[in-house]
Amino acid sequence: MVVLLIFHMNGAVGETGIVRYRTVQEIVWPLAYSDNCFSGSGEIYHHELAKSSLGMALSAFRKLDVSLSEKSDNIHAFLTELGYYNILLEQYDITPTIDTIATAIAMKETNISGEPYTLLAVAISGGAYLDEWESNFLVGTGIHHEGFLSAANQVYQRIAAYLSLHHIDGKKKIWIAGYSRAAATANMTAAMILDNKLATAGDLYAYTFATPNVTRDPKAAEYPSIFNIIGAFDPVPSIPFEAWGFGHFGKTYYLPSIETNSDYEQRVVPVKEAFAEITGSEYWANPSDNLLLQKLFSLLAVMITDVQDYASHYQPLLIHAWKDKHSAMKMLADFGTAIIRDGHLRRELEDELEDVWAVLSNMGQEMMVQSIQSRAGYWNANVGLLENVMHEHYPKGYLAWFSAYDSLEGMVTQNRNFRRISVPGNAGFQVFDTASQLLMKYNMADEAFADSNANAIFPLEKSGDEIILTLPADREYHMDVYPRGADVRSFIIREGVIGKTKMSEYSAATADTQTQAVYSFLFPTEFGGEGAVYQLVSEQGSIPFRFVQESAPMDPLELGSGTRHTFTQRAVSYLLVIGLILIQFAWLIVILIRSLRHRKLMTELKGSPSKGNNKALFLNKKSKTIYFAMKATASLLAMNSLWMIIEWGAMGLVLLRLNRQQWLAMEWFMLFSQFPVLLFVLFTSAPSFLSAFHMMVYSIEDAHKLKTARLFIYAALPGAVALMAFTLDFFVAAQSMMLAVNWVLSSLYLMNRKKQGVVRQTSKACNK
Repeated sequence: MVVLLIFHMNGAVGETGIVRYRTVQEIVWPLAYSDNCFSGSGEIYHHELAKSSLGMALSAFRKLDVSLSEKSDNIHAFLTELGYYNILLEQYDITPTIDTIATAIAMKETNISGEPYTLLAVAISGGAYLDEWESNFLVGTGIHHEGFLSAANQVYQRIAAYLSLHHIDGKKKIWIAGYSRAAATANMTAAMILDNKLATAGDLYAYTFATPNVTRDPKAAEYPSIFNIIGAFDPVPSIPFEAWGFGHFGKTYYLPSIETNSDYEQRVVPVKEAFAEITGSEYWANPSDNLLLQKLFSLLAVMITDVQDYASHYQPLLIHAWKDKHSAMKMLADFGTAIIRDGHLRRELEDELEDVWAVLSNMGQEMMVQSIQSRAGYWNANVGLLENVMHEHYPKGYLAWFSAYDSLEGMVTQNRNFRRISVPGNAGFQVFDTASQLLMKYNMADEAFADSNANAIFPLEKSGDEIILTLPADREYHMDVYPRGADVRSFIIREGVIGKTKMSEYSAATADTQTQAVYSFLFPTEFGGEGAVYQLVSEQGSIPFRFVQESAPMDPLELGSGTRHTFTQRAVSYLLVIGLILIQFAWLIVILIRSLRHRKLMTELKGSPSKGNNKALFLNKKSKTIYFAMKATASLLAMNSLWMIIEWGAMGLVLLRLNRQQWLAMEWFMLFSQFPVLLFVLFTSAPSFLSAFHMMVYSIEDAHKLKTARLFIYAALPGAVALMAFTLDFFVAAQSMMLAVNWVLSSLYLMNRKKQGVVRQTSKACNK
């Protein structure tokens, strides 16, 4: 009641719709609505209607963890609260497939500006759509995205059928909204409505959010009455790539970001407040992961040259792999088979594999740095890796921005341009504004951000052996650089635009750098395009930076970074350890089978009166000495192996108990680097303990136990020696030595017994 009263006090008359949806958490949030929002032309953006549209789009998500018959409960409640009736629900009650698209269509008779109108609300489901996601891969080679076009055709036919069913042939207004995949569908459906004159531009109200690219129509942006609101670095709207010619129908607006807006910290204040009220948690931005996704998308755009290349070589592979998403092994097998069969695909992957691995390695390092909170505000330790990386696409962020601002002008950014400046990691720099006020400093006096007055207001990421600084292009800045012996060719400037994967690159053609000199960059507000010339200016002169025709997403200091080499070594070690574990496991199975056969054979021999047993055998003095030494070392080996199992097993339990967020932050690297070794230790300690156990309980009448013990030594000894290459643990070294000693002692014992047996046989022959 208090919330409703506040809405009325703010002049928001009419109904209130309660937004209900769940992705990672349950969200319930009221949004004001009024039929008066439709009094103006649909060609003019209406912020209050955009808010209501977001509420309708989010409420249209299928409910999670309920029966099929309850999937549409949220959107049904939302439309009912707004006074709509004759609600037609389509495909909510079936399991989603590549060909489905769930919708809710409802109507309402009302007077607008003194005239009777029928309002038609069309909500498209953009959440929990499961296998509908498969159609996102279906780009095709036509002018429109095939998967979205198929869904839009269905929605358009349903709207036309609904109008016919309810005999709506008078004045009508169509209101349509969607989020994510549903936004793409709504965007294209709205264009169809205009093309087929199902409604005039003045009577169409289409609002889409987090909208993927849908068409290569060069006139798509000229369509009226369609408004798309997108997070600046939301990765989903960047696909399919703008470099392939794709875009949106209608007008597109972008939310502010720390990369594009110098006043971001001020503009995000009310958003943080709204986000806290909506979710109960703190709002954050993660420019490091934005950089990661942008680099990956840039690599993909370079690797997959155009839509024809994608449709011919990648589209069938991705669609087929999605069908096997529940079987990782089958999915990997499908990828492997496709790469072997498709030479073109194989060559493209080989060309970019090094770059992709460098991106993942370097960004993995950056995420680990974030996760230990050295970059406060970047990484949210309370959520998982997926939400950190895809944070910009989660709907609660959009809901917070719309709840925080009462006008489009206050909410969106007018600037889409930004610069990324790459410098060697050992260089230092300072950033100043036009009034020469120090804004940021790095690696000065060998301390990052040492001066509390130098606020780190700009994104700064470590990528391999270089540092990448991102500056908005909405203000003029200048930057003082201290090369410290670094090659000036390692300094690279890139100009980027929101929504585009390709960036303009500028670098120096000369390496003439003075170690002790101080160089300055000037960054104006305007981009100069290919004709722009940046200069690195010092007292000794200036070094021009010129446009690079063949721009590469990755720099030499990223490709050849120490981080990449470390991750490569870890990956090779990981694969080697896994291979050794599999070999060891297979050998253990063989040993166990042989041991059971030995036991069965000895049981049969003991039960046979003709065969007798070995109790008549005796040990000479030498054999006794070796026998007791073997027992003693076996006891030590058993204790050592048991200790290793307990120690490393406890470490494994700690890793397993880590919550999902910790698993995917700093501890993820611990898992990546240590878990294979941990498994290897356990797989080596187990046969070591078993070999010691069989030696300890061995008696001369149970010869099979000694043979089994030696088999377990054969299984454990190579692994124990190999472990010394991965870890310098004292117990690992001790285990290797004791296994070797046990093998030597058992060999001497068997040799002595064999010699003793020959002597006894000779003695018996002489007696005869």
